[in-house]
Amino acid sequence: MSTNRPLQVVNSSDRSTDLSGIFAEYILGKRFFSWDEFEKSLAEFQKLSYTHYVHNCSKTIPDARFKYAYVGFKCTFGVNRTRPGLKLKNKSSKCCNCSSSFRVVLHYSEYIIASHNMVHNHPCSRVYMQNDPWYRRLTVEEKENIEPLLQQSHSSDEIIMHVKEKYNKDITRIDVKNMKAAVNKGISSRRDIFEFLKSRGKLMEYYSDEPIRNSLTRICFATYEQMELYKQFPEVVGIDSTYNTNKGKYSLFQLLVTDNFGRGRPVLFAWTRKEFKRDVVWILDCFRQIMEDTSKTESFIMDCAQAEIAAVKLTHRQAHIVLCSFHVCRAFCRKTRNPIVKNYLCRLVQCKRRSEFNFYFRVISRLDANVSQYLQRRWMHRRELWAACFRDNVLTFGNDTNNRVESSHKQMKRFLQRSDSLHKSMLKVYKWHKRSFSIIQQEANIAQSRCFTYPCSQSLIPIIRLLTPYAARKVIREYQLRRWATVEFESFDYVFFKENGNTVQVDLSACTCTCFTFQTCRYPCRHLLLVHFRKPYFTGIFAFL
Repeated sequence: MSTNRPLQVVNSSDRSTDLSGIFAEYILGKRFFSWDEFEKSLAEFQKLSYTHYVHNCSKTIPDARFKYAYVGFKCTFGVNRTRPGLKLKNKSSKCCNCSSSFRVVLHYSEYIIASHNMVHNHPCSRVYMQNDPWYRRLTVEEKENIEPLLQQSHSSDEIIMHVKEKYNKDITRIDVKNMKAAVNKGISSRRDIFEFLKSRGKLMEYYSDEPIRNSLTRICFATYEQMELYKQFPEVVGIDSTYNTNKGKYSLFQLLVTDNFGRGRPVLFAWTRKEFKRDVVWILDCFRQIMEDTSKTESFIMDCAQAEIAAVKLTHRQAHIVLCSFHVCRAFCRKTRNPIVKNYLCRLVQCKRRSEFNFYFRVISRLDANVSQYLQRRWMHRRELWAACFRDNVLTFGNDTNNRVESSHKQMKRFLQRSDSLHKSMLKVYKWHKRSFSIIQQEANIAQSRCFTYPCSQSLIPIIRLLTPYAARKVIREYQLRRWATVEFESFDYVFFKENGNTVQVDLSACTCTCFTFQTCRYPCRHLLLVHFRKPYFTGIFAFL
């Protein structure tokens, strides 16, 4: 039976099943001198006949041996739990008005069957019993065994297959959802959620007297997996905030790093009531305390928010600041309606030569003097933050926009609601992170097991095999551009190339290059590849990888 769609019961009055024979063997043919003996035989009968009987009426007595004076049992498919007269939505029900029932009565010192009707108007089979939640129910021990899987796995199909293989029970996605809700029911309050998050990572809180005394205004959290991830890729960090994630109106900050597949992955979450400079400074201070050492971070990529720029300058003086080119272009284009000026403004931000930068600025000055004055007054004194040609030695891994953080915000907001409380929103963020982290790990394992074929020279294959598919495509592109570089001068320690009128220097001892690609992306550029193929003794490129 497929578990991808809800189970349905079809009223089939023409299909009748008579279980009088098996009922006479397991129930009528035995004597029961206690209620426990009767329950044991009834459970065996229900297991063999694929039926389930529930209490219809009963009368209890104060006796440990005999718990009931009488009990009326009725087939579970004959019990309609919706009271008549209620106007409810039409939903599929398992009830098919089955009339099968029997009555157990205490007669002196034993239980006897007073009456019984074993004719069912539905099939008594394992497939049909999947409509009854009781048949799909797991025992207490079975639930305890799969509780770690319920907390870690985000795939219902994986849990369904695990239960099917281990316990031979067919559960549905609704059952998995209910079991997950029962597992997480114990961590509903703020205190419980904070304790839960502290057991999974490091959580820092800040209380202030504004707007009310001793109110929680700032929270910072990172899991142990995020700490290890930052230690692997600490060079470039993106920071940005988003809104409308909780009813407390806390802003959600994310700090992301770029892994070797070119993906942005969060390493820190923070919630603040405001986005002033002191709030961002507190977040970055917590970032340093949690990660223990952030001196290896070379660049911070962010939008044009002045609070974030000032906070990074204060807490990480050694790091470079890279403003998102998209946000800078949008800020420039707000000052004019001329599409030609807008085009030159975007070229001004993205050009990689200073001569082109000066040319585009002169053109903009002739076309619109107001925009030129605005740039001179607000942006030219810090052009190394946003102009690509003035930060050719700043590491960005080839991405000078904040799109990786924005994309992470978009994916996360699918799991959040504005009506969520702060602690509930934090728990959802943690679950989203665990789910995305496991998916990325699976994708990385699949990529390592695959054998990729690249359209390149056979001499490049030993280098390509050491790279991820993302980096391999970049290196192949650099290898295709090698024809534009010519050797100008060559010595034992250095090789100088001439390319588009510029001189590029390769240091053989340090395996470094002064070109724009190597300085900003840190993967083998075309100059290092040419040196590797020209000099057989130059093996520094393998040590670099």
